[in-house]
Order: sequence, then structure tokens, then C-alpha cells
Amino acid sequence: MKGVSKLKYRIVYCSGEDPDYPVTELLTQTPQSRGWQTPKYCEYPQEIAIQFVSAARVRQVQFLSHHCKISTKIELYVHMPDKNIPPQYNQIKYKKLGYLSLDSNERGGYQARELKSVYIDTPCLFMKFVFQKCFVNKFNLFNQIGVIALSVFGEPLDSPPGYGQMKQKEFYNEIQFETQFDQNTLERLRMLEEAKDKAVQREDFMEAKRIKEAIERLKQIGVQLRTLEERKAVAIQNEDYDSASIIKQEIEKLRNAVAPDSMIRRPDSAQYQQPVYQPQQQFQQQQQQQQQQQQQYYQQQQQQQYQPPPIQSQMAYAPPYQPPPQQMPIQGEEMISQSQFEEQRADPSQMRQKRVAKELNQHHEDMIVPAALKKQNNNQYPDDDRQQQQQYTTEPLTGESLQKAEPLIPILTEEFCQKIFSKQWGAREDGLKWLEDQIGRPTQVNSQDPSIFFLSSIASINYTLGDKVAAVSVRSLSVLQSLLAKYPRIKINKSAEFNEHIDGILQSLMEKLGEQRKEQAENAFLQFADHPSVGPAICVQHLIKGFVGKSKLQSSTKHIVGRLAMLTELVKKYEINNANMPYQPIVDFAVKLLDDKNEPIRTQAILLLVEVYKFSGNRLKQSLTNVRQAQLDVLEEFFNKIDGGGDNDDQPQINQQRAVIQTNIETQGAKKGNQNQTQNQKQQQQKQQQQQQQYEQNNTAKCDYCDRADPSFRDADQIDKHLWSECPMLVTCSQCGQVIEISELTNHLLSECDHKRKFKRCPKCKEAILMSGYDKHLEDCKGRNDNTTVRCPLCHQDLKLEKNTWKNHLIKKGCLNNERTAD
Repeated sequence: MKGVSKLKYRIVYCSGEDPDYPVTELLTQTPQSRGWQTPKYCEYPQEIAIQFVSAARVRQVQFLSHHCKISTKIELYVHMPDKNIPPQYNQIKYKKLGYLSLDSNERGGYQARELKSVYIDTPCLFMKFVFQKCFVNKFNLFNQIGVIALSVFGEPLDSPPGYGQMKQKEFYNEIQFETQFDQNTLERLRMLEEAKDKAVQREDFMEAKRIKEAIERLKQIGVQLRTLEERKAVAIQNEDYDSASIIKQEIEKLRNAVAPDSMIRRPDSAQYQQPVYQPQQQFQQQQQQQQQQQQQYYQQQQQQQYQPPPIQSQMAYAPPYQPPPQQMPIQGEEMISQSQFEEQRADPSQMRQKRVAKELNQHHEDMIVPAALKKQNNNQYPDDDRQQQQQYTTEPLTGESLQKAEPLIPILTEEFCQKIFSKQWGAREDGLKWLEDQIGRPTQVNSQDPSIFFLSSIASINYTLGDKVAAVSVRSLSVLQSLLAKYPRIKINKSAEFNEHIDGILQSLMEKLGEQRKEQAENAFLQFADHPSVGPAICVQHLIKGFVGKSKLQSSTKHIVGRLAMLTELVKKYEINNANMPYQPIVDFAVKLLDDKNEPIRTQAILLLVEVYKFSGNRLKQSLTNVRQAQLDVLEEFFNKIDGGGDNDDQPQINQQRAVIQTNIETQGAKKGNQNQTQNQKQQQQKQQQQQQQYEQNNTAKCDYCDRADPSFRDADQIDKHLWSECPMLVTCSQCGQVIEISELTNHLLSECDHKRKFKRCPKCKEAILMSGYDKHLEDCKGRNDNTTVRCPLCHQDLKLEKNTWKNHLIKKGCLNNERTAD
């Protein structure tokens, strides 16, 4: 019987693809493969057609499905063309083999991927896969189908002589292995399997058992090796070759610990001089001869056989056949867990293997790679690795580095400058350690003019604070704090050079305000604001202006929130409406961000305005004329509390849950309580205190839009899933895919949407109408009843403005056209 192998193919047709997940991803199967996905909101069925290198008898087809973008049914078709007729793809008549059904994955919580295998026995040159409609679930927002990997197994129909007699097996070609282990680990596993088979052939069963245990151990650490390979790629990308070298040594250490090279290629010895044993070199030579014979045979066959012309298809997917790359860029797609595909074997060596894997895992976790862990403040290394890092040689200063270092050399020495401008991160970190020591104790270096030493140190910090290696960046931030604490009142004559360094440091600090551990950056900002050489005005200017030349950071939600929070702290400390804290730029910045699409930004903008109100009073109200009514109601509630007395500093925390920008969740034009009725005010305050206590008990496990309480909302991922697919107060824009409030859908389509030019406001009903049907709508439109109503953009029903208008309509009564339903 002929050996079954993995068949190479090219893609000759695809009905559609998501640009981020092209169908060509199916041609290479690695742990980083993203797979193919259909276009968003596509029409079904969707098709993929493949062509093999030559006609083959297909034995098995494997699909690895996406965890939530799942097809309900996949149909299989094949075609074997006539050798005498050139195949034209548009004229191919496929034969249907059948179909397979996939599970919706609802019981699995949409976590695991399904591996589906189909066993068939049919000759063909072309195969077509037809994907029927997708399963609808809350995670598949755009009704897509995703296939992570596609493999076909069989044997060529025209095999060379001796093909069927070859004993060599093909190990670990299945999808679950190719997407689980890196290429080096896979190759090592295959070689171990071959060595085990040869040990069995020569009846060396002890050796076979030893190799089998090594295979199991290598599988145990396979995922760790893949992770290290990815980290090595990150280090290489960041040009951090020291870390890449350490990771490479760690990878080799782990591989050799469980499966040394000697186990794969053992030296000749008397122990194995047995008649039944065929030496490794002889086996390889024989194998190479067989491969050469096969290649010659294929070349002869290709010259004799008909070569079909290139197939014209709608999408040009016919790249040359290439082996999968050893490393691919790290992608955001999740990896397959090892336990998902491996059988649990209850053999006597299982406990020993687990113990070895645990020790290796512990050794692996003890090593933290700075290039891969950029956000950790403490990068500790084992002693031997640290010693290796310190065995560096600093390079001479040249070019741009020399130009930057020239003003610093007379003050901080040439040796220091060589270190901080070195390409080796260990040298840069040691240079900063030395500078921190100079700041902390009297030395010959800092005994000179303090202002010159301060300026030189500021320049050094500017050159290192934005370092890609976390250890260097964190050390630079520590030096900055030590310097500002040591010289809190030193006055520097502001020059262009000094201002340039301060600007660079503030830009780097703003980047750190968006990180998870931002306390050090916040403290450094406050120290800069207190320092007479910088001051709060310059800090405010940078926080409002934002990032220069970094558009991604300028629009990053977490960085904008960090800047707003820093402005709030500065207003608390320095008040406002003075030379240090300009009133108008701060207010304009906060008011502008009230219209941002991201809730955390709107929340922090409100908290900043509340802080401003404490010092500006009614002047701020005059600046809020263009703020939407719902947001104004939230602000007025804060202002009333501040005017009513109490500990103002605690007010933002008391009502922070209400401060989450609910833009028109509360009714537009909602009736306000009579402020002159003191008794009602007291009752309202008591009620709010009770709500606050309940809020604290629930630990904010509540949706800010629909008020649904759920303990799972304490997990940020769970609340995000709720907002994206479940909350009945929100809707996904059919034009741009943005999730917004239903009450703001009309305004969004007219002013914010990427496709706003397609819409025009009707002067009668005030709705957003597509330009293509605007004239007909205008003829038929009867308009709204009166100005005391608002129209739902989903069901087009006029709603009377009252308290909780939108909640009553969307949650209690239920909008007929709202696809999301309240629980």
C-alpha cells in the first residue's frame, strides 16, 4: 500500500476574504498562522477551491475551525480533469462528495477550536469547499466564518517506483502539531520518532523506551519552546541581540536537557555493532539516493505529461510552493492549548515526565527577557545570565552618538557616555546606575557647578528614558526622580538645548501614563511641576498638546485617560485660572473630549471639569453651552453637590459610577428636582448614599448603560463582551461597525460616522436618511408629533420626553427592532 503523505496545494479561487485574514494564510501552518476569514457581513455560501501539484488519491481532509466564527456546514466537491482537455476553472464540473457539520461551540464557552477530520478515498486534481452560513453568537459580531488551518492527506496517483516500499513515515504533519509547536521542535520530534523506529528494528527496546520518554518530555516543553522562539523574534526585531543570545542559549539548554543530539545521532560504538543495525549515515545516504531517483522520475513524468495552463480565477492566489518559514511575525491570534489535542497516557513514566516538565517550567519562568516584557519594572536575571550580560565591551563614540555625547564628556566622563550610547542594554543600564550613585552621594563629578551637572544629567535621562528595553527605561526614570529630589530648587537658565531635553522627557513620561504601572511616571510629572526650572504650565501645555509625530499614541484611549487624570491632579494641586494653570485651554480640552466615542475618556473628562468647577464656579457653566443635555445633567448633579457643601474632595468618588458618560441614557430634557425644596434634597442625598453603599458592595459589577448587575462584570473582558453584543442600550452602526448608544445613532450617522456623507437629516422627522432614498422619504414623511418627543432610530416610533425615556423604551417596553434584548 502506498504511503499517505501531506499533499501540497495552491489556492485557485476564493469567493471573498477579510483583508486582515487572507486565504493565503492557509498555505503555511505555524503557531502564528491567523487563518482565513470571510468578509464582514458577507453573503453565504462562501467557497474556496484548491489545486494539487499533481493528481492524487485523497485519503483525509482536516479542518481547524475558528473558536467562535464557525460554519454550520461544509460541503466537499472534487474534480478530476480529462488529460486530453486543458482545464478551465469556469468550466469545471465538480462532483459532490458530501458534507460535514460543525459544533456551535456554545457548550465550550467559545474557547476551544474544533479539529474536524474527514476520511475519504477519491482521486482528484481539484477540491472545492463550500461553507454555508455561520453560527450566530455574541462574539461573532460581523457574521463571519474562520478556518485556521486546512490540510489534505493522500498519495500521488503517478508515484515513482519504490514509493510504496519506503518504510519512512511522516510524523507530526497533522494540524494540531503544526499549529502547536515551532518548526525546530517539530523537526526534532520527527527525528526522534525515526530514531525510535530504528531502535525497534534492531530490537534495542531499552533505547526505544528511552527515546519514547524523551519525546514525551519534549512535547511537555514544546509550548514553552514556542514562546521562547517568539520572544527571540521580538528581541531581534528590537535589535536587542544580547537578549536574543540569552534566549537562544536557553532554548538549546531546554532542548538538550530532554532530548540531546546524541539520542538522535549516536556515535558508532561496540554496543551497536550488530548485523541488524544500519548506521545512521548509511541510512541517510540511502534515503538521499531514493530521493534523487524520485526527483529524476518526477522530472521525466512532468516532461511527458500534459502541463495545464495557468487557471484564470477571480482572485490571484497561486504563489510558488515554498516550505513554511522557520519563524513568522507574532500575530494576535490565540494559540492552541496542548491539552486540547494530546491524549492523556497512563503509563508508569507519566509522573516522572510531569516532574521533569515542572522543573523545566520553573527554570523557564525564572528568566525574564527584557525585550519581551517591556512593562515590568523589575527585570531580574539568574546570576549566571547577569554575569554574562556584564561581559560587554563598550563601542567607541561615533557619528550621532559622538555629537550628543560631546557636551556631556567633560562633566560625566567619556566612559559613562560610551555606556549610555552603547548598543548593549547591559552597558546602558550600568551607566545609569553609575549616574544614580553620583547623584546620591558627594563625588568629584557632582561637586562641580550643580546647574551644569543637573543639565548634563537631564540630557542623559532624555536619551535613555524612551529606551526599548524595560530595564533601561525603568532605571532612567529612577535616576530622574533621584535627580529632582536631590536638586528641588535649582534654577536653570532656560536655553533651546534645555527645553529640547525637557520636551523629550515629558513626551516619554506621557507614554508611561498609558501603561499599567504608571505611578512612577505620575510622581515624576508632579516633581517636574514643582520644580522651578519646569513648572506646572509647561506640564499642562504638553498634556493638552499630546504626542508629536505619534498618531497611534495621540488617539490611544489609555493614553488620553492618563493625560486627563494627570491634568486633574495638577488642577487639584495648583487650582486654576492663574499663570501656572491656564483656564481656557484646560476647559476646551475637557469639553472637546466629552464627545469622544470611548467611555473611559468621557468619564475622566467629566471628573476634570468637576475639579475645575471647584475653583471657577459659574464661569465654567458659561463654557458648557454646547454640551449635550444628558452630559450637562450629570455635571449639574456634581455641581449641586459641590455648592451644597460637604467634603468636596470626595465628591468625584461618591458619584463616579454616575459620572460614566451615559450620553442620553438619561432623558434629554429630564425634569430636575426643585432645588428650593430642602427636604427633597435631603431625601435625594440619603438615597444616593444608599446607592453608593450598594455600589461599593457590588464592586462596580454593573453596566453603566442598562444598569444590569452581574458579578461577572468585575472582569473587564466580560463587561466588554456585554457592551459589544448584549447591552440593549447600545447598537452596532451598520456603516462603520462602531458600537454606540441607540439614542445617539442619528447624530452619529450625521456627524461622526465614517460614511456620514451617505446620510442627510430629514427636516420633518429629524432622522438620518440615506441620500439614495432621501427624496422618496421626504415625500412620504409625516414628521414628528411635536417638539416634546424624540424618535427612535430603530423602530421610528415617537417617544415622549420624560424621565428615563430611552430605558423605558429599550428595556422595559422593548423596542420591536432592537436585536439586543435585556436579560
